[in-house]
This record gives sequence, C-alpha cells and structure tokens, in this order.
Amino acid sequence: MPLPCKPPTHQTYERRLEVFRLSMRGISYDAISRQLGVSRTTITNDSKWIKTHLRELAVNADRFAEVGEIMAKIAEIEKEAMFQFNETENPHAKNNFLMTALNAMKERIKIAMDSGVIDRAAVDMNLSVDYSKMTTDELLKAREEEVGKLRRLGLDGEN
Repeated sequence: MPLPCKPPTHQTYERRLEVFRLSMRGISYDAISRQLGVSRTTITNDSKWIKTHLRELAVNADRFAEVGEIMAKIAEIEKEAMFQFNETENPHAKNNFLMTALNAMKERIKIAMDSGVIDRAAVDMNLSVDYSKMTTDELLKAREEEVGKLRRLGLDGEN
C-alpha cells in the first residue's frame, strides 16, 4: 500500500484554520481529529503551528483590511471622476476626468499587486502609460480595455 502523500499547502492551511475555529469553540483535539479525518498528532501539530503563527495571521488580516479600505477609497475617486466626465461638456475637463479615472484604476492595480492580492504575472497592463497625450476617444477605449482586465482579475468596481 503506498504511503499517503502530504496535502497541498492550501489544504493544510485551510485545515489549520478549521482546527483553530473548532478549538476556539472548545472542541477537544480528539473530536477535531475525528471530524476532520486526521490523526490527533496532526491536530496537535496544527495547534502548535497556529500558536506560533497567530500574530502573523493577525497582522496579515489587519494589512488586508487596510488595503481593502484604501482600494475602496480609490474606487470612489474613480467613480466620481467618471460621474464628472459624464456631467461636463468641456472637452478639456472631460479628458482630465478620464485621466483621473484611469490613474485611479492604475493605482488600485498597483496596490493589489504590491499587497499580494493579485499576482503580478496575472496582470497584463502597461502601468506606465501617459494618458495626457491621448484624445478623449483614446482615453475611453483605454478605460474600456482596463475595466475588462479588472473584471478578469476580480477587481471590478465598475461604475
């Protein structure tokens, strides 16, 4: 009979989170091991891992909450810029509002990449585009393309 292989890291991490949740509810290690279908030794080791990594988990949770708040504020700037774009008739102002929206979108992507929310390799965006040299039609086309990419990445805050 072949030896069982180790579960992938994601499965291990998910199991450890479940061990943490169950142990916080006062459930014994024996009951947790039966419920999760693993040995009591695995549960004991998972508990040791949780104790040593709890601070790291809390710091990461705070960091991701903060990143989410920042991204939401930037999405609001983008939304307001697009609202103003639709409200004004002045061509110069329209371009400025579009550039603001596109730059806000670019910043959201940079923050998501820097924080590890999305993988840099998954992003097919030229983040160094100079929008100031584009016409309104070119800006609208660029925004449409970028919004499509954001949707595929799961970062769509489409207005």
